[in-house]
Amino acid sequence: RLGFAPPGYGALKGELARAGISEDQMVEAGLLIRPHKGEESDKKPYDRFRRRIMFPITDPRGRVIAFGGRIFGDGEPKYLNSPETPLFHKGRVLYGQAQASAAARQAGTVVVVEGYMDVIALHQAGFKHVVAPLGTALTEDQLAVLWRLAAEPILCFDGDNAGRRAAAHAAERALPGLKPGRGLRFTSPPAGEDPDSLIAGGGPDAFARVIAGAEPLSEVLWRMEAGTLGTGTPEARSALQKRLEDHARRIIDPTVRSHFINTFKDRVWNAARNGDKAKGGPGRGRRTGTAVVQDRAGPAYRVDSLRDAQQTLVAIIINHPDFFQGVEEQFGSIGFDSPPLDFLRQELVSLLSGDPGFDTETLKEALRERGLSEPLEALYSDAMLRRHRRIGPGAGNDDILETWNESLEKLRRTALRAELEGEALPEAPTDEDLRRRMALKRAELGDG
Repeated sequence: RLGFAPPGYGALKGELARAGISEDQMVEAGLLIRPHKGEESDKKPYDRFRRRIMFPITDPRGRVIAFGGRIFGDGEPKYLNSPETPLFHKGRVLYGQAQASAAARQAGTVVVVEGYMDVIALHQAGFKHVVAPLGTALTEDQLAVLWRLAAEPILCFDGDNAGRRAAAHAAERALPGLKPGRGLRFTSPPAGEDPDSLIAGGGPDAFARVIAGAEPLSEVLWRMEAGTLGTGTPEARSALQKRLEDHARRIIDPTVRSHFINTFKDRVWNAARNGDKAKGGPGRGRRTGTAVVQDRAGPAYRVDSLRDAQQTLVAIIINHPDFFQGVEEQFGSIGFDSPPLDFLRQELVSLLSGDPGFDTETLKEALRERGLSEPLEALYSDAMLRRHRRIGPGAGNDDILETWNESLEKLRRTALRAELEGEALPEAPTDEDLRRRMALKRAELGDG
């Protein structure tokens, strides 16, 4: 539903008066403005909305409680909302909520965009599970509404400075409300685009790809702080770790807080360990999450070995959800080089930390409901896993534990091998250089 407020100061006032509505009621509803004493005016109330395209704002049951108006032609302000009234508190309401509720529950998520026109354009393109705040940063009350609609809402703000500020503000504001299985994801359209223009140019599939690339809250905080403080020196890394831990300590739930702190520590440690390797250069490697893989072609078994180990760990958790409780800390703190596989790992942590009652089939179904059908199918179509009887549903506890430890050791040795290959000895090595080299070699061989 859309409307239009014509020019002039008394059109709506006159129409409502003929319907028997008093001036006091119109003022209380935010439809008229009553001038303050001393203003240059005849002191009579006048229409708040003039020469504007009108967007009805409803409560969750679809009843109109306020309006937003966009200026028709030139003028300021471009957007104008109803004031706070007994019916309308803009920090507690989301535009499009009544229309999005059922679709959000069916889709398993809800998408938050910046404005009315984005919601309308996306709704017309088939994305019914979309809402928008009312011209302000997301509030705690609006976040609570979003979490009632979906466990992990997706925030899709523009990639300009204003959009990045809105995303950062939402990330910080969400921290105290995080719980096992309840979080936020973030994405943005390509530079220079908004959802409306993206769909106009690329169709619904273009926006679907943007949503599919949404990142978890922890990644947004890391990028926000690492981009400002850097990781190039011990001083910068210590400052970065403190900032990230300050964020994490705002999380009230102890389990989620612990996972955030451990994840941030791991990433800072990885940044320290790899240092210049992440920058590339002659004889250097590129960072891929868990280990450094050489840019030049290397032995195929190294990558396959790393991939097999990562897939094995994920498959163990899915095939044996009860095993997760004993390895939660390990599984939550490692990172994988494959984004789909690491996303699967993160979702498993999120689901099993909040509900230890899953069996394999209900866990797979929960992952599918979160949009992970494709990586789940890819995992179980792998020939190596199909042959791996020691992690299948009928495997015994001893076999499962032994395979788990072997896979972790494989990850550890891959990381150590990468460090050895990427760290050349100086032409005149000191005793300390040689001791470090020998220590790494012994650790790689399993002697230290």
